[in-house]
This record gives sequence, structure tokens and C-alpha cells, in this order.
Amino acid sequence: MGRFSKLETSQQKQEEAPGKTAAEPVEEEISYDAAYYCRQAEKEYFSRNLRRALQLFSRATQADAAHVDAWTGQILTLLALGERREALAWVNRAITVMPQQPRIVALQGLVFAHQGMVSRGLQCSDCSMAEGAGDPFVWFCRGQILTLANNKNAPFCMEKALESAGAQDWRIPAYIGYFYLSQRIYPLAEQYLNRAITVDSTNPVLWYQQGLAQMGLGKWQAARERFEIALKLDPEFKPAVQELESLNRSSWLARLIAFFGRRRK
Repeated sequence: MGRFSKLETSQQKQEEAPGKTAAEPVEEEISYDAAYYCRQAEKEYFSRNLRRALQLFSRATQADAAHVDAWTGQILTLLALGERREALAWVNRAITVMPQQPRIVALQGLVFAHQGMVSRGLQCSDCSMAEGAGDPFVWFCRGQILTLANNKNAPFCMEKALESAGAQDWRIPAYIGYFYLSQRIYPLAEQYLNRAITVDSTNPVLWYQQGLAQMGLGKWQAARERFEIALKLDPEFKPAVQELESLNRSSWLARLIAFFGRRRK
């Protein structure tokens, strides 16, 4: 009887307290799997929202510590930001989780190459090729290392990455195109982004990336058309809006200066 009387007293206090309402139930935060976070992170990555991409790739590794794509995206994003020490820290963490994973070994080699240790990077790449020749990212990492070393065999590795990925994969040509864009090798960036669009022509991010490559080539009208297509596919796609506004208010000389100025940041 005592227990019930306490409950009753508590209820009376709630009823008597003026201006107070019963506490609303707290909604549980929705949790997603690593694959979901990776898909969202890749969209941010190709949209050049790299900080947001990092957050999402990090959540993917938390959701599944053995998810190779999550670690891949995190490390590639850090390299795209120029944060080489952080990239090395993350790749070392990945090695402790998956020490025999060929792609992780290839990524370790890529991080070394970005730090100027190309020979050491190629050694890691050689090790990863022994068991990872079927992984397109292993070839992609090797292609990047050879590009950084000005090695003429780099294009062969990029083509092997495409071959390993298969004709219906848009991600690998998009990653290759993004890499060439970051290196200001605009003809190859345009070429690989074209191949990605051939596979997935409904992806606004790919049209946006191709527009950036065409800006680098001085193809202003073609770039404008690509940004407009991106907006037709996604009217809320802010990066394309920003580039179009820049094109609309700038002369050709101002556009050229602004474009190269942004890419140096």
C-alpha cells in the first residue's frame, strides 16, 4: 500500500504544479550501417565537402571496424585535404585492424608516396599486388603512386583499375577523375569523369566534377552546361549553384584567376 501511495502523491504533485506538462518521450537516434554512411560520405567527397565526408566515413568505421570502404574513404579524404600526418595515423589504425588486407597495405603505400617516400610506397604496393590484384582500389593506389613519381606506367594501372571494377562501376572512374583533377591533369580528369557519367548519367555529382575539369581546360560554356545538368538532377545541389553564380558574374579573365586561386587552397 505504501508503494502505491507514493505513486499517488507524485501524480498529485504533477497535477498541482502550474504550467508544467508531462515530459515528452525522447526519440531514439536512428543508427545506420557502414554501407549507408559510406554512400553518403562519397557524395560529400565528390561534392568537395571533405570535412563532412570525413565525419561520415568515421561513423562508418565506428559502425563496422572491418569495413574496408570506410577506411579507404577516410584515408583518401585526408589525403585530398593535404592532411598527411592524419592519413598516416588512420592507415596505421587500419593496419592494426586488418593487417593482411591488400587494399589497406596499398593505401599505406599511397600515404608514404604523398609524404615523399615513393620507393617505400612502391614496396607496399608490390606487396599488396600479390593478393590484391583483383581489387580495383589496389590498382588505383598504384596508379596514384606512379603518377606522383612521374612514372609512365601510371595510366596502365588506372586502366587495370577500371578493368577490375567492371564496366558498370562508376565509382572507380570517378575516383580516378577526381585524383587527376586534384593534380590539375585536366584532360585525363575529363576523360575518366566522362566514363563515370556513361555508367551513371543521373548522378549530379559526376556532372559537377566534369564541369570543374572543363573549367580547368578553359571550356567555359561546356562547364556551364554540366553545372546546369547537375542542378536539373538536383535543384538543391549547392556546389553547382556556386559555380554557376561565379560564371555568371565574372569575365573570362576573372573566372580564370578565381578558378586557379580556389584550387590552390
